[in-house]
Amino acid sequence: MNKKSISIIYPRGESLNIFLTLSFIKCLSKYHEINIVVYSKEHLKYFEPSLQCINSVTLIQRRKKVLIIDFCHQLLDLSHNIWINTKSSNDRLYNKRNQAITVLDQIKSSFVIFVSRFFSTKNGLLFLERINEFINLKFNFEEHIEEHYQKYNPTLVFCTSHIHNINSLNWIYGAKRRKFKTAAFIFSWDNLTSQGRIIPKYDFLFTWNNEAKNIILNYYQNMKIDNIFVTGTPQFDSYFTKDKKSLNRVEFCKLYGLNSEKPIFYYTTGMAHHMPGEPIIIKNILEFLEQFPIENRPQLLLRIYPKDFTNRFKPLFGINNLFLQDPCWEQEALLPTPNANFILRESLKNIDLGINIASTITLELLMYNKPVINIAYTPKYNLNDNTEKEIFDLERTIYSKKQLKYIDFADNKKWYSFEHYKQVATSGCVELCYSSHELQYKLFNYKKIKLNQNKIAELFNIKFSDTLDGKSYYRIASKLNEIINKNQF
Repeated sequence: MNKKSISIIYPRGESLNIFLTLSFIKCLSKYHEINIVVYSKEHLKYFEPSLQCINSVTLIQRRKKVLIIDFCHQLLDLSHNIWINTKSSNDRLYNKRNQAITVLDQIKSSFVIFVSRFFSTKNGLLFLERINEFINLKFNFEEHIEEHYQKYNPTLVFCTSHIHNINSLNWIYGAKRRKFKTAAFIFSWDNLTSQGRIIPKYDFLFTWNNEAKNIILNYYQNMKIDNIFVTGTPQFDSYFTKDKKSLNRVEFCKLYGLNSEKPIFYYTTGMAHHMPGEPIIIKNILEFLEQFPIENRPQLLLRIYPKDFTNRFKPLFGINNLFLQDPCWEQEALLPTPNANFILRESLKNIDLGINIASTITLELLMYNKPVINIAYTPKYNLNDNTEKEIFDLERTIYSKKQLKYIDFADNKKWYSFEHYKQVATSGCVELCYSSHELQYKLFNYKKIKLNQNKIAELFNIKFSDTLDGKSYYRIASKLNEIINKNQF
């Protein structure tokens, strides 16, 4: 008997790292034929063992822009943001209004938001959703996609990342045109409240936790409760595997020239213009470290966000006590290499204190029982200081006018009121700093930060719903197998 077929779409590099692992692919290929659709073939070199289990590889082609399709998509997305009325969705609308540069941009932005308000109801969104799907099924036709589906006739089409899905939209609509069942993974914990509507509709959804499942049921009235699966995210599965020999502290410190006898503070940066003032924050931390006794002075290990293509931290290079970490990503492909998970895991295990601005890495630090400081202020530039003046001038050359306008009104404090992170901020598991003076005090007294395991367990119960066990890939693969078997035709 021939195996049933599944087409798996990988619209971004991070989804390759999570869903093209050998363990996940083997769970599926045992029972079904796998045909994958990827945004780039040249980066598949890291997944040779998985490719041995795959029937075919198809390349995603550049999507053709159709004005009416793009307008309907934007209208549906904005109407959804207005309707859900969350802190993070309101922030998106605020940014859209305030980042407009030209008068024409301001008019366009105001017009789209004005029209969107008419549809920001349950019935209005359902109407827009039907219109959006009708237009896409009517006009969004690409021959190479039709050829793929005609050749492989999949029982299920699985999109490994519903967000940043410009590369996968046409493939999902092509599947819907042929009445194939569709499924998607909600990629990150903030997506449902901050990243707009799930477009298009999927038959099945996979989520991190019960909280996300309840949000989906609240926002998407036509979604069946039995078609939403709480599986956790394979993003953290590698923390539970023994893929490489773990490094002891001395071995880890040798990688970066650190002194294993001294404390290690680990600063992980955020998206460049989204987290304004981070170079100044790091400069201030380095100045604070100089005030520690030299015999036990902490070292600052800096992990720059892998998707940060700027040189905004370059003026800090060479300052005492600063050590740089290569995150082991291929920046061009936005793809973590196989060594990326290992390096991050060993970092979390060996550092003494984590510092960041509302990062997912906060959860990972807590997994390893590390104290965490969250920065909740935006520093001002001292243009009389040569280094800060250099950073200020540099940012004026690397950021667009739109990004610079965002920096003018952005505040790092806002992240802690966003729905996905507010529970972390108020959990009692992290230390929030609302000023540089508060940060200085927390750094000097970092040893006094005591973690409450009961509070961490309560937080993890909300954010992971008993899925933090290294088996998320298995739960997702098993459910996909189950869906395919139920929908055989």
